[in-house]
Amino acid sequence: MLPGVPLSVDSRDHPQTPPEGVLAIFPTSSQETADSAPQKYRRFYSMVDWYSEAGDLVSLHSDHSVSPAVKPIEFTEIVFLETAEQKTFLVLVNGAEAQAPGSVALRVRNLAGEIRSAVYAPAMAPFSVHKLRLGELFPGLPEFCGGQHATLEGKFDCRHLFSRPYVMTEGQHLAGYHGGDRYQWTGIPRFLYKALGRGEVNPMVALHSGALTHRQSAQQPWRSGR
Repeated sequence: MLPGVPLSVDSRDHPQTPPEGVLAIFPTSSQETADSAPQKYRRFYSMVDWYSEAGDLVSLHSDHSVSPAVKPIEFTEIVFLETAEQKTFLVLVNGAEAQAPGSVALRVRNLAGEIRSAVYAPAMAPFSVHKLRLGELFPGLPEFCGGQHATLEGKFDCRHLFSRPYVMTEGQHLAGYHGGDRYQWTGIPRFLYKALGRGEVNPMVALHSGALTHRQSAQQPWRSGR
């Protein structure tokens, strides 16, 4: 890798990669461990293009990175629609250190305010990809949601990892975005709050038109501290 030179990785050139392809890239060094890493977590700010067999394309930015922290991450800002035809799953990509069994706990809330909880039991080996299918973790989820959108939150007791899950939907079409996490920030000075767009986070608009030959989305310029 060279400073200022983009790096492109095509999963088709690496036959041992998972079926979903390359979903995150972690910086590593033989002379450095997670404990001796810089105090600021290291992110490549990489983009991921996820293709389906039918030719659907979802463009994501990767929020998986090495971190010196050993503390839980709280997932939030996740909304999904689960039906008999449309299935939702989370994707987590682990870093260099194994994560314990049962390290991910999730809660779903339906439109009526009812809550169900579940735990993802498997351990996470280093540099492994995990697909958490909500319909398997929460049996009867389509009936629980009743054809309406539901929300998801959770906690990931991870070590030396910063992570926000990809939230993917399979069905008639492939769709996806990355979930959020709950920040623990101190107060933000007013001038900085105004400069960051008064709390607006990455506004996005979906374009639907018979003239389009594929699904498109347009993201406005960066507006937040995220």
